[in-house]
Parts: sequence; structure tokens; C-alpha cells
Amino acid sequence: SIDTLIPTAATGSVFWWFNCTVFSDVHWGWGDTNADTFIFCELSNSKVSIYARNTGTNKFFLDSDTVSNPTGYWHSACLTQDGTEAKIYIDGALSNSSFSQDADKGFWIPDASGIDNFTLGMERRNSLSLNFYNGLLDELSVWSRELTAAEISTLHNSGAGIPIGSIWKEKGTA
Repeated sequence: SIDTLIPTAATGSVFWWFNCTVFSDVHWGWGDTNADTFIFCELSNSKVSIYARNTGTNKFFLDSDTVSNPTGYWHSACLTQDGTEAKIYIDGALSNSSFSQDADKGFWIPDASGIDNFTLGMERRNSLSLNFYNGLLDELSVWSRELTAAEISTLHNSGAGIPIGSIWKEKGTA
């Protein structure tokens, strides 16, 4: 839980690496502990899915293309919002994403009423904590602007996801 990470810009990006044994549950999310308001990333049906809701009203549900080799491998993902439409990048490339609910494709964190928390590896809203992630996450970063396709490609090509515990053990600090 990182409750102070609440972006205020109308555009933005979230970039992260993930490696899971089961392709399900929530990687990260913003929520309101008192209401049905959230934006979160979930894995389901071999796709990265973004769900956005404001006070019980769906804003958008966005699914990526099917992720090849979805379990047991490191993958990078990036959600961008340009103020008009959210997009998902998988492994450095723009996904042929599809909106299954598109009431407001430009919805972003500052548009959400009462957002008061940010979590990694779970969803927290309506006084509930649920959908716990079982896997590895690495190098999650939140940007106050839309990253370009070239920047996302550079981020993807500059890393491979390394669990923090492995780094500590290599350097002899754990």
C-alpha cells in the first residue's frame, strides 16, 4: 500500500515488469476505500486488463492482445493515457487492445472521486482487500505524462525484470 501515490495530471503512464505462475489477479491499482471507485490492472485469460470505475459507474474496461508465454517468463507492460484514450503496450509494443466497456476512454486517476490509495499486488476498494497477486513484479514506475512508443520500447529493451531478492543476494546484502 502506497497511499500517497495519487497522480494529479490528466495524462500519464504506468510501466512495470511481471512474471507469474498463474495468469490472474491484480498487479496494481488505485482505489477508494469507501466507494466503488478504482483503476486497476488485472491478469485474466492470458491478457492484461485495465478496469476503471467511478462511484459504481463503469468508465472503461480495456484488454490487451493475448500475451504469448503468459506464465513463467518476464514481460513488460505499460498503460498510457493521453487524455483521450488509454492504451496498453506489452513487451515494448503497442497491443491491439480492445475496449469491452467504453463509457469514457479518457478517464484517468484525477477524474476518480475519492481515490485515496495505491496498492501493489492487490485491489483495495469498498473497505475490501482482494484479488491478491501471486508472482513477481519489478520496476513499477508511474509517470505524469503519456510515454511515447519509443520511450516504452527503450524501457522494455533496457531491462528484463529481476526480483529484488536476487539482486540483494548477488550483492551480499541479504
